[in-house]
Amino acid sequence: MIPQYEKPGRLLKLSAGLIGWWMVLSWSLGCPWVQAAEPAKTPAQASETKQAPVAPVAITASEIIPRAEQTFKSLQETRYQLAVDSDAALNSLQKDIAAFAEKSDRRWQSEAEMLGKLRSLQRLNDVLREWSLEQSQLDGWDRALSRRSQILVTQENDIDQIIETWQATQAVGKQQGLPAVALQKIVEVLREADAVRSSVRADMARLLNLQNRLANRRAIHAQIRNDIDKAREESGRELFARDSLPLWQALFHSGLKTSS
Repeated sequence: MIPQYEKPGRLLKLSAGLIGWWMVLSWSLGCPWVQAAEPAKTPAQASETKQAPVAPVAITASEIIPRAEQTFKSLQETRYQLAVDSDAALNSLQKDIAAFAEKSDRRWQSEAEMLGKLRSLQRLNDVLREWSLEQSQLDGWDRALSRRSQILVTQENDIDQIIETWQATQAVGKQQGLPAVALQKIVEVLREADAVRSSVRADMARLLNLQNRLANRRAIHAQIRNDIDKAREESGRELFARDSLPLWQALFHSGLKTSS
């Protein structure tokens, strides 16, 4: 039998346990509400985080020499490949475009004189089709130059990152007093990277010049096709121009001549 004085104490303990359990349950159920009530990041804040430039990280002292040799070799291969691609793409295109322009100019000099004399609509359509084929050739060259431009832009961005990384390594190396041999390796990498970047920019300048020549040639072809279209319109109007008596008048006149 439980003593009378122990009953109130046991009831107090039971009540305290129930209250504690209720507080824990309420807090666990309330947490999602609290989290949901927290303000979400605005799109502007997210974009600011993404657009933050990444600072170049200096290469550790123990990796400078092996990384320098690897980077230097890679840059030399890039410079060699640039020269090969330049000969295969830019030099070849430059010659082809020059030959194309000369041939096109000679052809138009001969066709422009007889364009106004042509009365055959079919022949004018054939001339327009031939000039449209030449326009397709120009468009193909322009697409090839655009692809080459994308490659050069990517290469220049990669070289810029290499230069930034090794410049940061050079600055930290001077502060830490690295051995002269390590600092010399850094200088060699930076010198080679700058030479490769100069080659990329030279190719880009040549490419832009070719793109400008193609744009001028496309403008010339557009004017030629416009002149041919005008000749076609004039020829079409002449097909419906009356150069003799209508049929009923011709029959009437022929009847008069017969009766007389």
